[in-house]
Amino acid sequence: MKLYSRRCTYTIRALTAMAARAQAGRFRAADICRAAGIPESYTRKTFQTLVQAGFLEAATGPGGGYRMISDPTHTSLRQVVEAVDGTDEWSGCVLGHARCNPRHPCALHPMWQSLKARMLADLEHITVHDSGKAMGRARVGASSKDELNTERIKRKSRQVAQSSRKKIKTAAKKDGQR
Repeated sequence: MKLYSRRCTYTIRALTAMAARAQAGRFRAADICRAAGIPESYTRKTFQTLVQAGFLEAATGPGGGYRMISDPTHTSLRQVVEAVDGTDEWSGCVLGHARCNPRHPCALHPMWQSLKARMLADLEHITVHDSGKAMGRARVGASSKDELNTERIKRKSRQVAQSSRKKIKTAAKKDGQR
């Protein structure tokens, strides 16, 4: 189960990169995406959401870009998650049951309610600035090229495992026929 969407993960990484460079004024989306290691095409839509939510200001034309207008030291990760994913993200049943509620709980309902309350409280107290500080001087996130290489390695590993299973089955069948 994911706590929030990939879009939200990218947004937090972008805001963290912006907060680290907040004194610089305006940013081009391409520069922030490169610094945060996130795909630019995916993130441009998110930046518009952040403009509408009051986190960023957009300027068009030559020399345009984005500027943080919310204070990263007072912008909680919960505010960011809710701006990007909405407030309904955590309202559903953790097991996906349509009728799960306090009167008709699923097996995980009490545990999920407790974890959710603690997680939301933590996200409320962690700011974009805190997130950037936690990253220290390290590069924010992996590059999209690194992510693609990781995915290729995982895919190749699955293919090798599948091929090995087929060879084992074939060998077992031949051995059984002897």
